[in-house]
Amino acid sequence: MLIGRHGIGGEGKLTMNNDFKMLLDAQWENIKPVVPIRPGEDPGLGVFWEYRISPPFPSHWPPDASLQLIYYVYAGGLSPRSLADGEYVAAPWGRVEVDRKGKNSPKFIPLTNKIKRIGIQGVRPLSEEETATYENKESTEAFLANLTALPDKKEKSAAGLRKYYCTWAKLNGAIVTEIGTFHRGFFKWLDCR
Repeated sequence: MLIGRHGIGGEGKLTMNNDFKMLLDAQWENIKPVVPIRPGEDPGLGVFWEYRISPPFPSHWPPDASLQLIYYVYAGGLSPRSLADGEYVAAPWGRVEVDRKGKNSPKFIPLTNKIKRIGIQGVRPLSEEETATYENKESTEAFLANLTALPDKKEKSAAGLRKYYCTWAKLNGAIVTEIGTFHRGFFKWLDCR
C-alpha cells in the first residue's frame, strides 16, 4: 500500500495540500534521490523515489495544551525491474512541526539531504475495513489535534484514533520502526496488536 500525503482537520483546518506541500516540494529538490539498488550498481537503473508523509504524531504523550503535531517526511521508491510487488522505504529526511492552533507557520526541520534505504515494504490493495478506517482520517487526526488530556481508550473517538494509527502502523512497519522511538508513550498507549 502506498500512503500519500496526510493532513489534519479541526482548528485552523490545516491541510497538507494548502499549508505545507509547497514547502516540502522545495525541500525535496535538495534531496539526492538517485540511489543504486545494490552497491556499485549504476544508479540510473535504480529506484524512482518520491516523498511520503506520515500522519501527524503528538510531540509528547500524554497530551496537554502545549501539544504540537509532527509529520515525518520520508521516501518510497519504486523499481519495476527489481521489485514488482513492493517498494523500497527510506528513513525520514525531514519533519514538519505544526502548531495545532495555526498561530505559527509549519516549521520544516531537515534530518538529512540523502536517501537512506531502510527496508522493503509490500504493496497491496486495502481491505474494506482498512479503507473505512482511512475514510475517517480527517476527523481522527482532528481529534488528536484537539486533545489537551489523556483520552479514555474506550471512548468512541479515542478508539477510532487507536484503530487509525494501528492500521497505518501495520501497513507501514519499516517507517514505524524508525519513528517509533520518538513516540514511545503514544505507541504504548495505542497498544497495537
